[in-house]
Amino acid sequence: MKLILIIVSSAFLSLSPEFDHAQAKTQSSEAVAVIDGKPITIQMFKNEIARRPGQFATIKEKKALLEEMVRFEMVCVAARRAGYDHDPQILARLKQMMVNKFRQDRFKPGLTELKVTDNELEDYYQRHLIDFATPKMVRAAVIQIRVPDRASKEKKAKLFQRAEAARAEALKLNPSTSSFGGVAVRYSDHQSTRYRGGDTEWLQTGKSNRHWDKEVLKVIFSISEIGKVSPVISTKTGHYIIKLMQIRQSAERSFAAVENRIRHLVLEHKKMRLEHEFYEELKVDIPVKVYRSMLEAIKGPSAGSEKKRGSPPALPGR
Repeated sequence: MKLILIIVSSAFLSLSPEFDHAQAKTQSSEAVAVIDGKPITIQMFKNEIARRPGQFATIKEKKALLEEMVRFEMVCVAARRAGYDHDPQILARLKQMMVNKFRQDRFKPGLTELKVTDNELEDYYQRHLIDFATPKMVRAAVIQIRVPDRASKEKKAKLFQRAEAARAEALKLNPSTSSFGGVAVRYSDHQSTRYRGGDTEWLQTGKSNRHWDKEVLKVIFSISEIGKVSPVISTKTGHYIIKLMQIRQSAERSFAAVENRIRHLVLEHKKMRLEHEFYEELKVDIPVKVYRSMLEAIKGPSAGSEKKRGSPPALPGR
């Protein structure tokens, strides 16, 4: 490969000053080296030194840096001649770098100018009071008598009688026993709660819970009297007896308690609006067409082709 260059190798850099001066006459006075007709300027060399402070104080270190820069440019020229500047991966990375740089220069400066006023904070708080309220929460005790899907009528009848027996014992508990106590241990099939008296711990109104059927949650939230025991509730998964243990009523949170959260929400909203305006402005001069029919025709990967999450990688050679 024939490269039109001045290779600053250790041998070149060891030449006499007179030779350097003679060569410099044929090149730009601002160049410390020229590779394939393109110079490494004095300013480029200084910038590289500034990028790595604390180094290159001696002439030996400067020679080493220049040789490093020359070698880099040589490889760059060779790669370009080999067509790497048209490689799809490299072009994709270049495009991403351009996009990032453009956003950095044209969009992000506007983000630093965004402000949130006290009036905006107060207005947002007043319009979203319900969002900043502490939700109502209840704590209950539950006994579950599980009914198998294929249970016979006789089996189902016996399980219902078991549930009624559990409720009868629960009604006889000392009022000081807030949960179902030992009754849950003897009767409940709900393993995660039976040994703590059926205690569900705190449940939030209006929020689903994977441990309990919707019908069970509905009853839990409908009981208003602490200590009250429900009738036997039958669902697809079994029979339930429910006892209300505690209630925490909904309450509004003060502005001071949520001010920082509101500031974050309002600022994020402004950022989203600014970004929307940024792209809308680009659309004015850049035509865009979206072919929805083509998009809908693209098939995604089938479920069978995806690797199961958590599965170990295949062993080498298999």
